[in-house]
Amino acid sequence: MNNRHYKFRELTLTSFAAAGLSACFLGCIGTSPVSFPTDQTARPLRVSVVHGCPRADTCTVSLADVPPPLGDHIAIRLAGIDVPDSSSACKRERMLALDTRRFMEEVLSNGTRIQITDVSRDEEFRLIGRLVVDGEDVGSQLLKRRLAVAPNGGPATTPQWCIPVN
Repeated sequence: MNNRHYKFRELTLTSFAAAGLSACFLGCIGTSPVSFPTDQTARPLRVSVVHGCPRADTCTVSLADVPPPLGDHIAIRLAGIDVPDSSSACKRERMLALDTRRFMEEVLSNGTRIQITDVSRDEEFRLIGRLVVDGEDVGSQLLKRRLAVAPNGGPATTPQWCIPVN
């Protein structure tokens, strides 16, 4: 008999708790509007710290106004460019990779206002965006200086920096 009484009491407490939570939930539905933040990628993200660029087209940054677990040491790949590879078999490409990296370090160390715009994900789910330093798109600067090329849409069969120039 005690077991039955205990089970009855347990069911009663569970039912009572469920009813209370349901009433609370239903009472809250009409009273407080739910708002979701707007698309955050539409506005530039301010960079508070540049931790470095292991490759000239990928930089690790910390974002201002974003909590540390989400905005600290984030790798951002620059959109719209391909840079020379420092581990290439071609000596010319390795030298260009070094020049490209030096240029990036100079631009980022002299910049006072660094932002990331047009943030999205690529096919490998990496963050990509345009790095803007003092109002200038760094990717465009690399293209103008011929330290980067526009991507060709797939893996290159021959590195473009090592093709003989006529």
